[in-house]
Amino acid sequence: MSGLKGNFDGFVGIDVSKDKFDTCGITGDEAKLFQFSATMDRQGFEKLKRHLATVSISSVLIGMESTASYHVNLFSYLVSEGYMTSVTT
Repeated sequence: MSGLKGNFDGFVGIDVSKDKFDTCGITGDEAKLFQFSATMDRQGFEKLKRHLATVSISSVLIGMESTASYHVNLFSYLVSEGYMTSVTT
């Protein structure tokens, strides 16, 4: 992560499952910004967007795991909203 620190002010990790996702946001200095669970639907996706809008970071990298096809809708939503999002296997 240290190689990316200079490029982003914050990082968000997302653990994806069929019905929900768990997420945690941190600053580049590793201070926790938020942590919560949300439903795997538009309502949950918008909850994440609201949290991202309220924190004082200008650039964020979002990473999530590839879990069968469960991650696809959330990934697509975040990319369509302009967030730098990465999927790992």
